[in-house]
Amino acid sequence: MLIIGHRGAAGVRPENTLAGIEHAIECGVDWVEIDVREHREDLIVIHDDSYDRTTNGAGKIHDLTPLQRAALDAGDGERIPTLAEVVTLTTGRCGLNVELKDPGIVERVVALLDQHRALLKPAPCLSSFEQENLREIAKIGPDYPVGILGKDVAIIDNLIGELDAYSVNYSKTQVTSLRVEQAHQRGLRVFVYTVNDEQAYRRCEHLGVDGIFTDYPQAAINFFSRSG
Repeated sequence: MLIIGHRGAAGVRPENTLAGIEHAIECGVDWVEIDVREHREDLIVIHDDSYDRTTNGAGKIHDLTPLQRAALDAGDGERIPTLAEVVTLTTGRCGLNVELKDPGIVERVVALLDQHRALLKPAPCLSSFEQENLREIAKIGPDYPVGILGKDVAIIDNLIGELDAYSVNYSKTQVTSLRVEQAHQRGLRVFVYTVNDEQAYRRCEHLGVDGIFTDYPQAAINFFSRSG
C-alpha cells in the first residue's frame, strides 16, 4: 500500500507547509501530495483560492503582493512555500503528487519540474480537477504521469476512456470494488482520498487499492505495517 501524505501531513502539521512535508517524510511516506496555485511570478503551495482558512491573512490569492504573501503565517510560524522549495525538499527523499488547482498552469509547472527532472525519481504525478489541465499533461507524455480526478464518477469514467493515465484518484465515497477491478484491468493504479481512520484503512485494503492519501501518515504506516 502506497502511503501518500495529504498536503504533507495535514492532520498533525499545518497543511501544505515545509514543516508538514518534512514530518511526512520523517514518518516514511512513499509520496507527499501538495496543491499548487499561481501567484504573480511564483507557483505557490496552497489549497484554497484565498488566504483566509490556512493563514493569518485574508483575501483572494492575487489580492496580496509577493512580499505581503511571504509575511503570512501559515501555521506554527510556517510560510506559504513555493513549488520550487517543495521540490528541493523532497528530491531524493519521496515521490511527489502535484495537484494543479488553477486552470492553465500546466506549462509553468512542467517548466519548473523540468529543471529538476533528472533527480526527481519517481517522476512526479500530476493531477487536477480541471479537465483541460489533465488533457494538457497527458499530451506531454510519460515523463509526467497523470492522476485522474473528477467531481463525479461520470467525469472520471470519461477521462479514463480518453487519457493515457497512470492512476485514478477516487474519493472514499466514489471508490467501489467494481471500479477498482475495472481500473486495474486498464492498467491504472487506484489511489483513494482522504483516508484517516482504521475503518477506512481496512476498507481500502479489502478493495485492493494501490495507495491512500492520508492526513495522518504515521498512523497509516503503523496500521499497514501491522496488517502486512
